[in-house]
Amino acid sequence: MKHVSLSFGIGPKGQAAFCLFSTWLLLLSFMVSQVNGQGFLEVQKIVASDGNSGDNFGYSVSTYGDWAVVGAARDGDLAGTAGSAYFFKKDGSGTWVQQQKVYASNGASGNTFGWSVSMHGDYALIGSYGHNGNDSHNGSNGSAYIFKKDGTDTWVEHQILTASDGAAGDGFGINVFLNDEYAVIGAYFDDAAAGSAYVYKKDGTGFWVDEQKLIASDRTAGDSFGIWVAMSGDYALVGANFDDSGQGSAYVYKKDGAGTWNQHQKLLASDGAAGDNFGVCVSINGDQAIIGSVNENSGTGAAYIFKDDGAGNWVELQKLIASDGSSFDQFGLVVYIEDSMAIVSAYADDDNGGDSGSVYLFTKDGSGTWVEQQKIKPSDGSGGSYFGNYFSVYGDYLLVAAAYTSGSAGSAYFFKKDCAPIDLQTDASCKTVYLGYGSTCTELSASVTGGSGSLSYTWNPGNLPGESVEVCPTETTTYTVTVTNKFGCSESSQVTVEVIDIRCGNKGDKVQICHKGQVICVAPNAVAAHLAHGDNLGPCGFVPCQGSPGARIGVEALENPTLSGIEMSAYPNPGNSIVTIRVENMQAGEASFEVVDLIGRPLIQKTKQMVEGTNDVTFDLQPLSNGIYLIRCRDAFMHQGVLRISKY
Repeated sequence: MKHVSLSFGIGPKGQAAFCLFSTWLLLLSFMVSQVNGQGFLEVQKIVASDGNSGDNFGYSVSTYGDWAVVGAARDGDLAGTAGSAYFFKKDGSGTWVQQQKVYASNGASGNTFGWSVSMHGDYALIGSYGHNGNDSHNGSNGSAYIFKKDGTDTWVEHQILTASDGAAGDGFGINVFLNDEYAVIGAYFDDAAAGSAYVYKKDGTGFWVDEQKLIASDRTAGDSFGIWVAMSGDYALVGANFDDSGQGSAYVYKKDGAGTWNQHQKLLASDGAAGDNFGVCVSINGDQAIIGSVNENSGTGAAYIFKDDGAGNWVELQKLIASDGSSFDQFGLVVYIEDSMAIVSAYADDDNGGDSGSVYLFTKDGSGTWVEQQKIKPSDGSGGSYFGNYFSVYGDYLLVAAAYTSGSAGSAYFFKKDCAPIDLQTDASCKTVYLGYGSTCTELSASVTGGSGSLSYTWNPGNLPGESVEVCPTETTTYTVTVTNKFGCSESSQVTVEVIDIRCGNKGDKVQICHKGQVICVAPNAVAAHLAHGDNLGPCGFVPCQGSPGARIGVEALENPTLSGIEMSAYPNPGNSIVTIRVENMQAGEASFEVVDLIGRPLIQKTKQMVEGTNDVTFDLQPLSNGIYLIRCRDAFMHQGVLRISKY
């Protein structure tokens, strides 16, 4: 049975709870990272090593890097529902292993430490909205605890945050957000449940300092502003799900040049109605935001995507609903968004039994429309689990909580991106440009086979988009191209652009040419003629970088073993796998040619009837491995000429 009460009440198994649609007010702690592939596959279920019925392990979860923290808000080890939190670390085999269990240093019965969690870097922020009160939602000041990881991978309580003007019943810590610079903490019951949120900033010593209290400009009692908080760049987003008769709203705050957060815009659902509870959860990333509305359409639920229009105005872009949604699924309880992926939970979905729960993955197609991609459920789902009561995304992993499994002992599930293989090829592994002759720019291009969905290409340094880009380095630079598909799966490859300074002369207005084994300095307008006769740009012995795929041929003349008068050159030089040998001073008659390796083994042989003077002979060296070879020419009078070929 799915309850839709909007009042205080008793949660599952008789536990006191603030029932929002018979749910628990939870925080999504998100860390931005790109996702990609076909979807997510379940890889591991985790439980507390000492879990007991009623602990609610998984009441909140957060992941960052190789670490995850899981709140058990009603764990009673310290005292009745004092709460605890568990830290897990991913080992070398990809298995998440419990490392540590922590409590609040001043924890007491009813504190619900672990009600909300957020992790970033070496810090974790753990909310305890019941601190200095009890587990009744409206009888406690609340607090939040900063834990810091030391050099031995031990998490140590670092700081306790409280509201400077806190009072009984504020519910400070109902949800929390942490990044490298800021902590944001909601106090949804402050001032007769009008609600507020507190912004803390990390100082130079690694401690968070109370910076600003956020309140809505049109606040009224009962709005529950601060039920959910999020931040990205210069924007903060705060939900107020009971605003305007429970229709709900969300407030955008923007940081100005002085570091002050100012109310920027109030967001509403375009089709909002009383009781929808729009704003029960929020997520923001860059110029996109998503806001949950769990009671929309008789509790079926919805989520709304907003986008910055470029002028700083956030406009509704699309409404997301589950393809198989039904009344009281409460789709939209927890939401997350990043560039091309959105995730929404429906923790009261019934696929695996009543209130078993599920999570939906949406991806953005080439037209910018968000499309349902996957419905995610645990392999052992069961009724009453409320899978999706909380989740967190970081890197390749999605961690989904199910706090009411096994008699409310609780559990959580790791899912990993199932990425379709991406075969990324660049047009070369290295290229050469010359300072002093021609353009110092060159085009780099990449192509992909495999992968799935729309692809984006980024070249660095420079953060250049596109399959092909033009670069103009002034020194040898290695460029990395990364291709990412709509789920965030990516592959990278590198191209080195070798910059050779061949300028010479007193004024640096001439260029070096290797002419018959000697370096000469010529005017730029004379270079083409030299190259046509087989000379090379740059110093003698220099082989320009034009790496595979696609063979590149460097050619240099060798002393003729016999006096012959035969002169041999090659073009283009450098060239590709097809190289043309120009033979001059020939006498009429048949001549033989062969390509041999350095120990004299013949690899390619051909004969040609020559005319007196200049003759061209073409060779395809594609079948040969990279390496050094000799091309020999013998005429009917046993005169001989030799060129050395470098294929790379």
